[in-house]
Order: sequence, then C-alpha cells, then structure tokens
Amino acid sequence: MKTLSAFNQTAVDGVHVGYTRLFEFSLGGVLFYFCSKKFGASTPFVFDSKLYDPLVIDYDEVSLGEIRYDGSIPDPTTTSFLVDNTVPIAGFTRFSTVFKDLPFFYQAVMVYDIFDGASLAADKILIFSGFIEDIEIVSSDEIRIHCTGPDTSLLNKVDADICDPVIYTGADPDDIGKLLPIVYGSASHVPFLSVDAGAITTLAAELTATATSIVLSDSARINSAGGIIQIDLEEITYHAVVGTTLTGCTRGYNGTEAVIHNIGAIVAELQTNYDFIIGHAVRSIDKVYVENTGTGLHVQQNPSVYTEGFCCTCRPVPVFSTYTLSIDLTA
Repeated sequence: MKTLSAFNQTAVDGVHVGYTRLFEFSLGGVLFYFCSKKFGASTPFVFDSKLYDPLVIDYDEVSLGEIRYDGSIPDPTTTSFLVDNTVPIAGFTRFSTVFKDLPFFYQAVMVYDIFDGASLAADKILIFSGFIEDIEIVSSDEIRIHCTGPDTSLLNKVDADICDPVIYTGADPDDIGKLLPIVYGSASHVPFLSVDAGAITTLAAELTATATSIVLSDSARINSAGGIIQIDLEEITYHAVVGTTLTGCTRGYNGTEAVIHNIGAIVAELQTNYDFIIGHAVRSIDKVYVENTGTGLHVQQNPSVYTEGFCCTCRPVPVFSTYTLSIDLTA
C-alpha cells in the first residue's frame, strides 16, 4: 500500500487543486524530463532540482492500469503523450531528430503527478511505469509517444532482439523497433528485416535530362561520400551530398538513358550488397525472394547472388519502391 506525503494527502482531500504531469525517460543514456505545458509556459519547470521542459502539449489518461494514489494497479496499463516537435531539445534541433541517433523502443518511462505547491521529492506521485512501445509522427510539429506497462509490453512477453538504430545504423526506418523474426523448423516466405539495403527517397524538384545536381526530399540516409542512385530506369552516379542535394552527378550511368524525371519520383540508392536479418542462425536457406511492396510482386533470387549467415546478403533485382526480402527455410 502506498502512503501519500502529508502535503499530498491534504491536496487530495482539497477541492480545485491543480496538478502538473511529469514525464521522465532515458533514450540511449540521454535523460529527458518533460512536463505538461500550461498555457503560456515556455521556460523549464523546476522541481526537485530537475528542469522539466514544458513540451507535452496533450496526454491520454492512463488507461485502465493507472497506478492509483494508494499504489494499486487494477488492470493492464497503457498511455500516450503528445510532444511539441518545434523547439530544440537536449542538443537536438527538434525531438524527432533524436530518433535518428538514439534507441527509443522499449526504453523505460515514468509518469508522475505533482499538485500545485509541491516542493519535496516525496510529493511526486507515480501514476505510470512502463516502456515506449511505439512512436507516431502526427505531423511535422507533433510526435506522439505510445507507452505500455510491464504487463502489456512486448519486451516482457517475447525473448527477442530489436532492430536497434544504434546497432543497425543503415536500417530501414520502417523496420526500426521491430522484433527480429524467430522461426523454427521448415517455413515458407519468412520475412527478414532490412538492416542495410540503401536509402529510398524522392525528388524534391523536376530533374532535366542534363542536370548534374539532384535535389532530394530527404538525404539523411544517403551515403555522403558518393555512390549510385536509380530514378525510374536511369542509373546516376554522384560525388557528394550538400544539404539535400546530390552534386557532381553523371547521368545515364551503366548504359542507361538520361531522361527527364518528375518531381516526387522515387530515388533508390544502389549498393553492391543488401543486408537483411532475422534473430537467429538458420541451418539452410532454400530460396530467397525479393518483394516489391509497391506491386506485391515476389521475385525468386538466383542462389549465386546471396550468401547465408547471421545476415542474409544478396543483390536483388532492381526495384523502384521500398522492397522486402523473405526466405524459405529447410529444417
């Protein structure tokens, strides 16, 4: 049974007593202290010698499993909170840029309430303790953090590794945070996660047939030291990345034809090898397929272009939208 401090007991028994919600979590060893944003608040809220940035602009009440003020937890626990993504935080230009450099899935989260006038550490009332389960990009200005308690978190239910952006720096953003698949015995079309399969982005401006610089909508995952890209059927080499622009481009590489490309056309980074992974070693891989997720077409790969190991490495057929890889396993 949880015992409230004398201050909190008075506040609970009172009427019209306001409170502030505090959110504490660590991403890759970097500590974050947020609080609910009261009207007009712009400077950090100080409590127990900690600075809580007023970046939580909305939050869900803890669903079902709120840790009550008496310490009891009645049901499975979930909650979420909406973060302001327009201001710098902890050395990052905005909160969304944190996710490119720090692991965030299944990181611990603590949520507290403090009543107006609280001054002691003992006055913090724990109402949620759990893990980050998902990140939702609501808009360019808002990020929603979805959390679950230990009773519902996948981390506590499945003994598996996570596709971590720190370990797998080239991982497909859609695969980050997913559990590495675990399969036993023979199985068909088992999906692998993409941990190094090149960047996929789009053209931010129309490209003429003679242009030697290419403006992308996002260049964060493109190799800045130069490489090869493909737009529609044309392959293009580039020497460097300046901002979101590829410079020093040679058009019509590898016998392809230099043509006009429309704004929004898909730009795929070409690599010598593409790495895909599951969460354990396998005895034998029978067949490897590449799926174009835009068309749903599965193309079986020639065994000469892939190798087996903890990662499955292959040179798949050219595709012009996001692709995934699956395998047939033999027992």
